[in-house]
Amino acid sequence: AQLVIALLTALNFNETNIREGLKAFTGTWRRMEYKGKTLHGVGVYDDYGHHPREIAASVEAIREKYPHGEYKLVMLFQPHLYSRTKALLGDFVNVLKDIDELYILPIYRARLEDTSIINEDIVVDAINQKRGNAKRLESLGDIAACIESITEPNTVIVNMGAGNAFEELKKVTLLK
Repeated sequence: AQLVIALLTALNFNETNIREGLKAFTGTWRRMEYKGKTLHGVGVYDDYGHHPREIAASVEAIREKYPHGEYKLVMLFQPHLYSRTKALLGDFVNVLKDIDELYILPIYRARLEDTSIINEDIVVDAINQKRGNAKRLESLGDIAACIESITEPNTVIVNMGAGNAFEELKKVTLLK
């Protein structure tokens, strides 16, 4: 924000207008986007991250706001593309193994057909070999029930991935 202020000031923009514009900025769509709280008071976020480095950056940011040990982090992760999931499986395991509670969603195939080179069970097994915290959700239709079943205080949920799982968040009753 300071860099934006400096740049726009150097370009002779009105500083009051710059500051008002920054105050009005609510964030970027699907980048740690706060969706609301469940009826149980659990915060829900949505994030487009689908590469291990993006996921790691998002986890680091969420842990700044919700420190480990004080808050439980639940993640619903939808891998993006079969080929990418297979190629980066080790990196995914390393970044996801420390999530307190992890649900692996069906792989978002996008433009690719399932060639049976990898599946959700392989991802879950690989993560569980490191720590044992991953479960599989059979379908995207299970997302709302999963989120609504989480009732523990001091819990935050992040839906993570570039696929279409974010659409299911519309089915969850969330309070702003």
